[in-house]
Amino acid sequence: MNAGPLKAFESNTFSKQLASLPDPVRVVVAIVIESILLDQGIDLASGNWLKYVGAGVWEFRVGKSVKAVYSKAGFPSNKQVTNFSLLIRVFCGFEDGVVVLLSCYNKQRYSGAKRQSAAIESAKRELLTYRRRS
Repeated sequence: MNAGPLKAFESNTFSKQLASLPDPVRVVVAIVIESILLDQGIDLASGNWLKYVGAGVWEFRVGKSVKAVYSKAGFPSNKQVTNFSLLIRVFCGFEDGVVVLLSCYNKQRYSGAKRQSAAIESAKRELLTYRRRS
């Protein structure tokens, strides 16, 4: 179990990809990273939030809709929240109490298996780069 909220490190790739998401999607992703991923970390692997994709890289799964994400996160129901579809994958690693945010992938927009495989391979390279710097 984690001993409280983890710190985050954002790679340049992650920051650019997050910034390229539409504003409402970016806000939801930022909220769940802050309140779920950084709070629970690797413990999320026991549920369906987090999936191991190899070489130290994990896929944090955000989707299928805003209301589904909020419900899954245990956030109170709010009728004023605009509901829309989203399917975002945040690739991350866990290194010495730090969640390394490697990249993010809009699976709804780019649903092909080849594209997701390429995103995973890119995240693995990002993690190696992070490890060399640390």
